Amino acid sequence: MAYNMILTPEQEQRRKDSKQALESLKYNPMCYGCRKLCAGCDGTTKKLWDGCIWYEKTDFPSVYALATYAPELIKNEDWFSFDEFLGDLRNDRAEVVKHLKWRAAGHHFLNEVLTDRYITACKKILNILKEA
Repeated sequence: MAYNMILTPEQEQRRKDSKQALESLKYNPMCYGCRKLCAGCDGTTKKLWDGCIWYEKTDFPSVYALATYAPELIKNEDWFSFDEFLGDLRNDRAEVVKHLKWRAAGHHFLNEVLTDRYITACKKILNILKEA
């Protein structure tokens, strides 16, 4: 027996954006959760992760969870790519959290309008990062 899911246009667009963000990553999505993230590792070049002997789990959040909401940040031009966002999050997490909290509070730059979807995305990402 087959089950068909009917998605609203908004849900379908969010799913497409999430998939596109994951496909645009430079490395394998699992590698972002690794403490080493070594570019020489064979796992970084493969899109399907089948185990890595160098993998050391870190407290980095799930790339798949972030991919759902990161496209809103990219559309608003806070970051230019999902890879850049993950790199900033990895290198300077406190600054990213500070920026997202500022944005979630509704603060904006001159002549900029924040949508409700954008503010919700900031709050959801903060929740994923356990910083809300």
